[in-house]
Amino acid sequence: MRFICSLVIGLLFAIQVMSGDVFDSESENTNYEKAASELARKGIHSGMHAEKMLELCIPATKRAMGSFMEYEFVGMPGYSGLTIIAKNSVLARAVYWECVRSRVYFDELTPADEKLYQKLREENPTIEPERMIGRWSWERKRKR
Repeated sequence: MRFICSLVIGLLFAIQVMSGDVFDSESENTNYEKAASELARKGIHSGMHAEKMLELCIPATKRAMGSFMEYEFVGMPGYSGLTIIAKNSVLARAVYWECVRSRVYFDELTPADEKLYQKLREENPTIEPERMIGRWSWERKRKR
């Protein structure tokens, strides 16, 4: 019986290896990894339309505040991630963050934009981010 179980498990593993599923790192990349890679090679850049970014990678959440949209990519929850901010659907800021450091990839927000953005954040702390639930679907919190 053990021999048969071992044989079945071995065959399943062999089939996965032959199909390339086990060692195919391209398909294993998370959206966070895709976004970080695209930022590093300038595939995601300032001035890019947000829809073009969404074709490359899908954020975990998005949050709308006035003319600003925050896109969050989570590396390790509570430890690391990427925040990309768009103004009027055009990417304006991208920041990698973790608990001990951060890195700004680009920041094209003017001082007036930054002031407005911070004001909107302070005035709207209860705006919940929408979570990605499908390729083009966002989960919205139900209003009570």
